Amino acid sequence: MLIAFILLFWLYFLYIEVKQMVAHRMKYFKSFWNWIDMISLSLNIIYLISDLLLYEPGNMRNLSSIAILLMWLKMLYFLRLFAPTAALIRMVV
Repeated sequence: MLIAFILLFWLYFLYIEVKQMVAHRMKYFKSFWNWIDMISLSLNIIYLISDLLLYEPGNMRNLSSIAILLMWLKMLYFLRLFAPTAALIRMVV
């Protein structure tokens, strides 16, 4: 059940990224944050597939840690939208 829920979120974010790719064409690939989004989506689906195929969790530790780091970076990017956190996030990033 949890995997299906995560997969639905992944499909939603994939839809958003594809929609941006179509709208912006080659300008899409010039943004650092779009690369972070694409790499994060890729690592997350690789991790989900490996979890479904019952790989040893210890073997996937490096992949999952990089995927989580990229998701945190994406969260920091979205926190810039809120006035109380915008200045702090700009200092950190």
